[in-house]
Parts: sequence; structure tokens; C-alpha cells
Amino acid sequence: MFAFSNWKKAGVFLAVNFFVQAIIVWIIYPQISPTLQPLDVRVGLTPETIAQFLSDIGSAGRDLYFINEATLDMLFPLIYSFAYALLLIELLKANELHHSLARYWVLVPLGIGLCDVSENLFLLSTIHSFPDQNSLVAQGLGIANMAKHGLTIVGIGLIFFYAGRLVLVKKRRP
Repeated sequence: MFAFSNWKKAGVFLAVNFFVQAIIVWIIYPQISPTLQPLDVRVGLTPETIAQFLSDIGSAGRDLYFINEATLDMLFPLIYSFAYALLLIELLKANELHHSLARYWVLVPLGIGLCDVSENLFLLSTIHSFPDQNSLVAQGLGIANMAKHGLTIVGIGLIFFYAGRLVLVKKRRP
């Protein structure tokens, strides 16, 4: 990925990321439920909160949620994980750290994407079997959800850290 990466490609992936995210957040999610936050963005899912949400959105909401999870929300993690990996690579290059152990931080956005795809697969299974609920699937969904959000915090922190480091280093150079 380091050889493939440049600022332009990172920018293109980020633009596509924000476009797809806008479609999901502003068009699809409000159609699923105009008042409830989807399970994807919640933290700390339990079997009870999952069942309550799926009950509250009704059959039509579950159908739309299933379609979204099986299509656009399966592609979205691939798009954003590459977008943020490319951004992080460029920040590491700009900080002249791309040959150091810091290069392994690029795995964090890819891990977020993997957790998100896992979460989506668990969601698809949960929606498909509703109203029945498999406790192992619900637990897997909760774990994938927490891992995704935890790694997202780490990823955002890395981007801010290396962007801030770049700004501070440039200020010190004459």
C-alpha cells in the first residue's frame, strides 16, 4: 500500500468515503427510522437493545436495513478503511516515519473495516432471524461493534497525532 499511496489517491478515497457516508446517513438511515439511531452507530449493544430496535423499526424498516447492510454498508468499510489507511500512510511519509515501526499503524483502519464487515454480517443474521435471536450472534454483534468503535478512536487519534506532529515539525524548521 505504501508504494500505491499518494495524497491524490487518499483524497479521492476520502471524497468517495464522504459521499457514500452521506447517502447512508442522510438518505437511508432516516428511511429505516426517522427517530432512532441505527445499531451501526450505537455503542454497547446488548441483546435487549438489538431486539428492541428491530421491533421498533417494523418489517419495512428491517427489510430496508437488511438491504443496506447487504449492499452499501458492505462496501463502505472497504472504502473508508482504504481512505484512512492511505491518509495515514501519507502522514507517515510526510513525517518521514514510513520506514519505522510506525508503519504498522496503517493496519488500524484495515482492522476497523474488518470489524465493521463482521458487525454487518452479524446484523444480517440478526435481522434475517428476527424475532428469534441467537445469543451467540448477538454477543458477536456486540463485540464487533465495540471493537469497531474502539479501533475508530485509536485511528482518529493516530491521524490527529501525526497531522499535529507534521504541523509542529514544519513550524520548527526554518
